[in-house]
Amino acid sequence: MALREELLAELEKRRGEDISGQALAERFGVTRSAVWKAINALRAEGFAILSTPNRGYRLRAGDDRLSEAGVRAALGAEYDELAVRVYRTLDSTNQEAQRLLSSGENCPLLILSEEQSAGRGRRGRSFYSPAGEGLYMTLALRPRVALSEAALLTAAAAVSVSQAVEALCGCTCQIKWVNDVYLDGKKLCGILTEASGSFEMDALSSVCVGIGVNVHTRAFPEEFAARAASLYPLPVSRNRLAAEIAVRVLDFAADLPARRFLAEYRARSLALGHEVAFVKNGEEKRAWAVNINENGALVVRYADGREETLNAGEVRLIVEAQP
Repeated sequence: MALREELLAELEKRRGEDISGQALAERFGVTRSAVWKAINALRAEGFAILSTPNRGYRLRAGDDRLSEAGVRAALGAEYDELAVRVYRTLDSTNQEAQRLLSSGENCPLLILSEEQSAGRGRRGRSFYSPAGEGLYMTLALRPRVALSEAALLTAAAAVSVSQAVEALCGCTCQIKWVNDVYLDGKKLCGILTEASGSFEMDALSSVCVGIGVNVHTRAFPEEFAARAASLYPLPVSRNRLAAEIAVRVLDFAADLPARRFLAEYRARSLALGHEVAFVKNGEEKRAWAVNINENGALVVRYADGREETLNAGEVRLIVEAQP
């Protein structure tokens, strides 16, 4: 690890604390001049590092630049096997994860980017990903589960995001089936899970769980401002949020068939107990959402009592609750 990365990791671990140049030099076995040069290199990369005479260096409160050091400081040593890659810009974190897997990169792998030029949601929709405003991340995994169970990772990720946001912010989140996390009736987070494997063998080779959270966004474009939510103005560290989400997804994925997240996924559902509208085979239908089954599919009941299981598709909530 380069000196500047070691310094950044130390500043992250002791965020808010002044650390003298001499203490840092002794800590890493270098000269104070080397520390000064490395600090300036970090500043040139955009990190807000303050220096106070006779006191030392510290990261500015509120500085929220993504960094591997920042994520690792929040992860802890027990997750050293998780590879972390941080980028200034990408087309999409899912696409970068897929490229790295194709080139032989090991899993688990966490990809983070300050912005995405071609962020994607379900059905190829674009995902609003401005620089410095959101948390755009992908976890690439090779879970030992059947390909048919890969969809459960979306539910696991939705619960992970909800738990992480609540742990850091105290906000109560809900989940819109299949893949959106809502805050105060608006979309806070979108999830895109992409798997590869053999359908014939029902074998999963890898899965990329893409997660986008609106963190510091103050204003959204007019076309979706009325339905989008952000954690702003809460003082949220994106590095810590990424770590909190990642450890939860990894924990659930390690024992995916146990479905330990499913009860909470149901409890947070915006759909259950409500009338929903959905499109199937090009036809819009309405029914009551009555259950989410063991595979994460939505079970609906029509007015005539018939039930149907929806494995995919758009669900639009209707305001009226079930009597």
